[in-house]
Amino acid sequence: MFTIHHVDIKLPGMRIIDNLKRIPLFSRLNESELNRIERSGVLRTFAAGEIVFLENSPADSMYVIMSGLVKIYKIDSDEQGIDICMKREGDFFGELAIIDGDLRSANVAAVEESVFYVLERDSFLKVLSSSTDMFSHVLTSLTRVIRNNSENIFREKLAKQNLQTEMEIERHRALSQMVAGVAHEINTPLGILRTASTLIHKRLNVSIMKELLDDERYSDTMEDILEAADLMQGNITRAHQLVESFKKTSVSQITGKLEDVDLPPTIAEIVGLFSLNAKRAGITVVVADDVPVENRHWVGYPGYLSQIILNLLSNIQRYAYPDRAGGKVDISLSCRNESNPPLFVLTIRDYGRGIASENLQKVFNAFYTTGRNCGGTGLGMAIVHNLATSALQGKVSIESEPGEGTAVTLIFPQRIKEAEPDREA
Repeated sequence: MFTIHHVDIKLPGMRIIDNLKRIPLFSRLNESELNRIERSGVLRTFAAGEIVFLENSPADSMYVIMSGLVKIYKIDSDEQGIDICMKREGDFFGELAIIDGDLRSANVAAVEESVFYVLERDSFLKVLSSSTDMFSHVLTSLTRVIRNNSENIFREKLAKQNLQTEMEIERHRALSQMVAGVAHEINTPLGILRTASTLIHKRLNVSIMKELLDDERYSDTMEDILEAADLMQGNITRAHQLVESFKKTSVSQITGKLEDVDLPPTIAEIVGLFSLNAKRAGITVVVADDVPVENRHWVGYPGYLSQIILNLLSNIQRYAYPDRAGGKVDISLSCRNESNPPLFVLTIRDYGRGIASENLQKVFNAFYTTGRNCGGTGLGMAIVHNLATSALQGKVSIESEPGEGTAVTLIFPQRIKEAEPDREA
């Protein structure tokens, strides 16, 4: 272990003041106040390799590097040193020690012979208490430091959140590409099977086959063959429909045209497409338009928006109000002009069964569904997510409570950038 020691020396005073001016804590002090601070400290020198202070030691002074080089580091659980940063002439460290007097948060060692201006906490507080103006200036500077640190923390958290969002979008984009490729490969053998089953079905309906059906010796066998052929055709058609839905999770497989539309009546038209289903299921859909006249225009993809809304309404019919139980659906549209870019906010809310908390975080996952027994494939909400984040260049969120209903909110820009040309799967 190195021994801590120092030697007091003298250096020109103006160099010290010049460096003090660079410290945020003293940024608002005038020349006279800086002179008083400068006279309160001393100059000390440390040889190369010497410890300036250790982590968890009392924090009783700050240091300004007049010359030399120091290393700030921590010791991990394996007793290994981890370098944090290097500081050189004109830099400073330990400045908050003269305010809070808390324990040191890291170790500091001189890498080469170094000279420091050292201001001890007791000396600083004496000078500070003797001048109301200086106290006010330091307090103002400290407030600014705290505010800047808070803003930095906020920016870091925001950047982290944006990164997580980008990663989530990228994950769904990768899923879309994978889906398109798999669907393309599955469709080829399905097409061959459909042709073959159609041929079998036609041959089974020719006159000679009908004669065999009338023959008691072969009638049972022929009926089984006909039933099997019907099952083959029905399930091949069902499989083809599933693959087509599966493909739609890839936005690149959906054609869309960028249009400038009046958004509220466009939404009303989309809801109108669902009116027959709503009537059969006993569902009442109410659309509330809170968009000012001057903000009604949307440059976007009405086809994509139509698919999103119809998927959500179909989900409500199937899960929120099953078995024609009926209920209300509120659709609200508003805008956020203060955002950059300006945004539309579309919320579709039901008051039905709701979604259990353990299922809520999985609803946007492809093939996740709790409704296999009622025809659910688990693709509807995955399609909604992909279209909302990719095609509409926005965000989608969901809130739900069992027995209280579900609300899905779409936030998307009032002017969407034109998408890249579709690529073939």
